[in-house]
Order: sequence, then structure tokens, then C-alpha cells
Amino acid sequence: MKWRRSSAIGCRNKVGSMHVLTILDHPNPKSFTAAAAEHFMQRAHAGGHPVELADLNAEGFNPLCGQWRT
Repeated sequence: MKWRRSSAIGCRNKVGSMHVLTILDHPNPKSFTAAAAEHFMQRAHAGGHPVELADLNAEGFNPLCGQWRT
């Protein structure tokens, strides 16, 4: 598959899809932030883009220490 630089940040393939990584770090999965991330991912997926969520809080990341919780 040939890749080219796009005018947007990142690269697009010849069919125009871009892998979308959404990063979330909020302790409440029902927060407005989580809902906004979910809506964004749904719209990106509906636009034909593969999406992925990195939920740092669920993975145990501590933003105050910059380290993973154990």
C-alpha cells in the first residue's frame, strides 16, 4: 500500500482512511470526557477510519507520578 503525506497531521493511505488513536485518562467512565471520546470515535469509525482507544486510567497510569500504578 502506498502512503503519502496529507495536509492533515499524520499520513493517509490511497483510499483516504487514517488510523485514529484516542487517548483518554479520566477516572469516571461515565464522564463528559469519556462521552466526548466515545462520540469522536464513533464518528471517525463511521467515516471509514479504524479507531483505537488508549484508556490510561483503566491501564493504571498515574499522571501525577508519570508512572504506572501497581
